[in-house]
This record gives sequence, C-alpha cells and structure tokens, in this order.
Amino acid sequence: MSRDVKPLVISGQVLNPGKQYEWNKLQNRKDFIANIATHAIDAEEGVDLGRLISGIPTPFARAAMFRYAIDAAADKSSSNSGLMTFYASLRDEWKGLVALLVLDNQDVTVERIDLTYSDGKSYGQTGSLYEPAGALGNMLFEERGLWCARESLADQTRSASPFVQVIKHRGRVIGGTSPHTLLFTAANYEVNSAKSLVDQKTRRFTDPLRGNLSREDLRSLWLYVTHMIDALDGFEKDFGSGLRPKTTALAEFLTQWKGEIRAKLGETPSKDAVRPTFSKMAAPFSTVFNIENTLYGRYGLITNKRPEEAADEYVEVELDELLLDPVKAKATEILLNDPKDVDEVGVHLLRVPFGGSERLYSLPLSERGLAIFQNDLGSLLNGGTDRMKSRLTGIYDPNDDALTVRLEVDLGPGGIVSRERTYARPETIQGARVICWPDFVAKSWKEYYVYSDLPHNNPEMKAFPLRASRDEFRLLTEGAGKDFRFPKMFEDGRPMLDREEGDLLVEYRMDRITASELRYEIYRCSEPVKAVELRYRDQ
Repeated sequence: MSRDVKPLVISGQVLNPGKQYEWNKLQNRKDFIANIATHAIDAEEGVDLGRLISGIPTPFARAAMFRYAIDAAADKSSSNSGLMTFYASLRDEWKGLVALLVLDNQDVTVERIDLTYSDGKSYGQTGSLYEPAGALGNMLFEERGLWCARESLADQTRSASPFVQVIKHRGRVIGGTSPHTLLFTAANYEVNSAKSLVDQKTRRFTDPLRGNLSREDLRSLWLYVTHMIDALDGFEKDFGSGLRPKTTALAEFLTQWKGEIRAKLGETPSKDAVRPTFSKMAAPFSTVFNIENTLYGRYGLITNKRPEEAADEYVEVELDELLLDPVKAKATEILLNDPKDVDEVGVHLLRVPFGGSERLYSLPLSERGLAIFQNDLGSLLNGGTDRMKSRLTGIYDPNDDALTVRLEVDLGPGGIVSRERTYARPETIQGARVICWPDFVAKSWKEYYVYSDLPHNNPEMKAFPLRASRDEFRLLTEGAGKDFRFPKMFEDGRPMLDREEGDLLVEYRMDRITASELRYEIYRCSEPVKAVELRYRDQ
C-alpha cells in the first residue's frame, strides 16, 4: 500500500452480526456510512481522494459513491471531516460534468451499452455466464429494474435489459448515467476544456463556480439547472408504477446549486432568455438533460417567439444548427496570390487576425444560418449594427492548427447568446477560380453562367453554385426540418433540375480514361447565382 493512503476504519456499532453462508443485506445504509471513520484530508495537497475508498465488492461502486455523496449534501452535522471532504470532491466533479454538457459539449458523445449477454439469454440460460456486459448486469441484483430500458419492462415477453449510457469527451470515457444521481464521473479520466469547469492541475472536473465563468455561461448554467429541477418529477414518472429512483436529495442539491449560481450571477435571468440546448441523451435521461429550443430567423434577425405573421418566411432553427458541425464539415482557408486582392474576390470571407496580418476562411455557416443571414453578411462579419447585433468572429490556433469560430446571436428580448465551434486542420484552396457572369441581376436577363475550377464531382474539394430568386434575390431553398437544404443544379454527375432551368455546358468526367488534367466545368442557369457551397470529399 502506498504511504500516502491510509485505510478506512469502519465502526462496528451499527453492524448486525452476519450468518455463515447467508447474504446479509444492509438495512440502515445511512447510519452505516456515517460511522465510517476516516482521518482528516487536506484537499489542497492534491491527494487523489478516490484512492481512499476501496473494498466495495461491486463494479457499480463509483455510481454508489456519488449517490451517498449527494445524499450527504444536506447533512451539516457530521463530524467525519475526512469522509465529508471526499463526498464534497465527488459533488464538485458532478457539477463539473453537468457544466461540460451545457457549456462545452462539442466534443461530447454518448453511447448506450446494454448490460446483457450477447446471445440475448438470461444468466440461468446463457452459455457465456462470465461475459463482461451480462455479468455486470447480474450484479445489479434487486436494483436491476432501475437500470433497465422502459420498453423492455413494459413488454412482458422480453427480459429486462439494464444499460448504462457512457459519456465520452474526445473519445475518452469520462462518466456514465445512473438512475440515482443521473450522472457519475469515471474513476480515471482527464479532460481538456477552455471553460473553468476543470481543475488545471489534475485535469479533473471541479465546481465551475470556482473559476471565472462569463455572465453568459452563468446564465446558461442557471437555466440548465432550472430545467433539470423541473424535469425530475417527469424523470421519476418515466419509470412507471414499479421501482422508482428517489430524487428528493438530488432536487435539494440542485436547488442549492441553483441558488449559488444565482448569487454569483447577481441577477435572475429573464423569463425570455433562451435555454441552452443539448440533445445527446437517450430515455429516460433525455427527460432531464435534453433541451430543444426552436428559434425563428428572417432577414438577419432571430427570435424565440413563433411569428404570427408571414410565418412561412421564417427559417426554423436550433441555436446549435446555425454553424456547421465540425464532425461533418471542415473549415476552408482561402489563400490568395496577393493578399491585396481580398477586396476583389466578390464573396464574403471570414477575416481572422493572425500575426499582424489576417487569414481568410469560407463562412462556416450552416444552410439555415446562411439562409437567415444571407443579406446581412457584411454586418455579421463587421461587428453587427443597431438593427442586427449578431456577429461572427474567429481565432486561429497555430499549435493545434485549428480555427475556433464564435457566433454571437442577438435574440432581442432574449438577450445575446453565443456558440463556439472548433474546426481542426482546415483545408486550403489556392489558385482555384469560380467566376459568375454577368455580375448583375435583372428581371429581363434570361441566362447566367458559372465557370468553376472545383467541379461538383471532384474527389477532393468541390463547389456547388447556389441560385437565388429573381424577384427578391434570396437563396432558393427546399424541404423543411432536417431536410432543409439549398437545391443543387448537379450532384454526382446527375442533373437535379429541368434542362430549361439550367444545364452543365462543360462537364468534367473523371471516370473517363481521357479525362484532362484541367478540371473545370461551366454551368448555365435561368436564375442568378448568389453563393457557392464548398464541400470536402464526402462531407
């Protein structure tokens, strides 16, 4: 045993004598735990408190410890300073994990793992009794029902399927779900986050209120915790009429934390404030953690109030949908032969200050984002205006070769909220041309042409001209919800419109043996071209 670890001494005052060959169920857990004697712990010395707890014969010990820690949050009378310090550290980690979900969730993924045997049989019938997932499910004993999927309990023809949702950050496990405390952190993990929810020395979660959260982050955290409190009752009801988790202590703990956030913020957020979004959890935890906020955008303005007039002119969007998803899309840096040509390129670019000059990038707006801001891009890229205070900025990190984009969105009475996205290793374009002719729009003009050095069927970087209406010169769109998109003229070499509306006069055929090294294509279309969509490979 390491010298800096001292054993825990368990008092025998509340223990009933056990019987040989019989499982002795612990009846008064609270009193039993309260009589665990520990030496005093100095958290400032950086001791790994998790190493002080051992000998709990269950793989769910970590989840159980978080349950006991939250149960003890309201106990102010305990004289056991060592154990209470350990519990306090667990509660701080719990808060840090919640804060990650709401404030810095770009790199968070959630994966459901069923604690069942791969052959679908029960422990009495399976031929793989010691298969890890199934064996872990067996060790839930009488609590098995709490960890089961609701649909399996409702179907009497199926065996109950316990599961855990594993939470990962950048592919590494950092925690999981529990019906008792909603979340628990992993025993061994490290997290990198720019937000003050991680102890910079240990790289483990800590209470985010100890750091310097911005007012916007504090507001988002308060709104999210408020939602969690309001959703706890529904979370319990999701378990039906059978075994249910008891969330009274958790509700009290969250309410206390909500008060602490309010005190640090110095005000109660407006009822019109837009709640932060998160949508990665599955039932029953989705009831508590997932929030969807439908916003409505038009002419550069976004509101969280459903419009009563001209509703069909508004684009419905979630706040997280305004920027491109870094998992599915890449940022593109535009390299000019002469930096002075930036004012002559004819398109809006994101100018990112760097080393006394600037780097140029294509706009990382999603289709919905571009549809909303299309006529206000100049204002968006230059700090906003009195009418529209939204703004788009970027920072390039040469150490990680990453572009971090920040979109601040003006929601009127809902205040200003922001979203950040980081795009690793941007692609580059140098020397390629996309030329539109004529360079004006007229109702009497019948044909428009586009020359592109980035054919739409190019295996690497490709460009898709986007057309606009003749009357209002607004980008053409089609579909709704997840199917909302800008219609393309050609995709994968196939025409997507009638010949009268447009055609590919010169097509690059990469499948031909005689294909030229000069890759280009020329479009003809009846509507003017307003924008160009860039795609890299199959993204």
